[in-house]
Amino acid sequence: MSANPTSCKVVLAANIAKKLQAEVADGLAKLDRKPHLVGFLANKDPAARMYADWTGKTCIDNGFAFTLRECEREELEEAIRDANADDTVDGILVYYPVFNSSRDRTIQYIVDMHKDVEGLSPKLINNMYQNIRFLDPPHNTQKSILPCTPLAMIKILEYLNIYNTILDYGKRLWGRRITVINRSEVVGRPLAALLANDGAEVYSVDVTGVQRFSRGQGLRNQQHVVEEKPDMTMEDCLAISDVVISGVPGDKFKVPVDKIRDGAVCINFSSEKNFTPAVKEHASIYVPAVGKVTIMILLRNLLVCTAMARYFRSLTPSQLSALKSLETPSNTSNHPIASEENTSTPPIDSMLSSSILPERIDKTNVETLLNETADELKRMVQNNPDVDAKPAEAIERAGTVEETVSTAKAAA
Repeated sequence: MSANPTSCKVVLAANIAKKLQAEVADGLAKLDRKPHLVGFLANKDPAARMYADWTGKTCIDNGFAFTLRECEREELEEAIRDANADDTVDGILVYYPVFNSSRDRTIQYIVDMHKDVEGLSPKLINNMYQNIRFLDPPHNTQKSILPCTPLAMIKILEYLNIYNTILDYGKRLWGRRITVINRSEVVGRPLAALLANDGAEVYSVDVTGVQRFSRGQGLRNQQHVVEEKPDMTMEDCLAISDVVISGVPGDKFKVPVDKIRDGAVCINFSSEKNFTPAVKEHASIYVPAVGKVTIMILLRNLLVCTAMARYFRSLTPSQLSALKSLETPSNTSNHPIASEENTSTPPIDSMLSSSILPERIDKTNVETLLNETADELKRMVQNNPDVDAKPAEAIERAGTVEETVSTAKAAA
């Protein structure tokens, strides 16, 4: 990626968000009522208050219903459980931080996965790291939600043509080196994993040092691996990166723009300005903020949650019980983030493929298939050479029951 360093193009998030906004409007028009998002504010953080106000305004402006529920942080868990059980609530959003990172993680566990517009529930995080597309295999009608900001970054990179659409899914970032300055478990680390799973060589930078996320030479691994790079500095990463993404909170941090490779693409997702104006002397493209893209992703996720709720209400109790039996991550005793390292025994749903579907799908044989024992499902998959991890970008592709069955019949 080379460019005249004096010809930097500034791309605004509002322009990128327009297509997503049109998609959201189309989805909303197909519903008979407004999806209802409930936000929980249990802290005194001015930034959280500002985000809550902005979320509410954006929801209302785009035809969604929004309620902000404020409570003391000790009351938050009970308030979330009440919203989980409330059929008038389609999506739940918690404005973090509330306590500390470990206790906030517990709050993420409490939010009903089917109402989690942020994509932070254990199952959703587990699916993201293992590149699992759907919550309800094998009929694959309910998408697994991705965290808003990491997915927004993917959409921005697609808009900027950083993804090479000539290549197959899972390889479209092959040859790209990307530095992500932030390794939070909400944004930076998931983003690095998603980019690496799509073929990029990602350098993840935080105060503890540098890690490299990649799928190995020639993309030989189906999923990314993480390597510590103790001999590398942030400046080393900047010098070799095609894309630099920064999201460091606080106004004291600035990316050393003089170390950025000329012609690089630079994106800021922090609420602060991580790049000085001098970035335009080196970058070919600069995206100064991403908030308007992120909020559109949140509304898209809310639409998915609303559709998911309708789907579950259509199931019989036995079908619902059978389906939910496959929705528990196999490693719930561990921190969900660590699931990326544990690929030897993926959960059942990551091993299912369309080729094991019956020729005719209806509620009866779906229920029968879902009630198969774990050992039988494993045996079926082990005999299926077509099982493969799905790249992060492919998670966004729609898959209907009819398409899945057609694929299965064609394969047969």
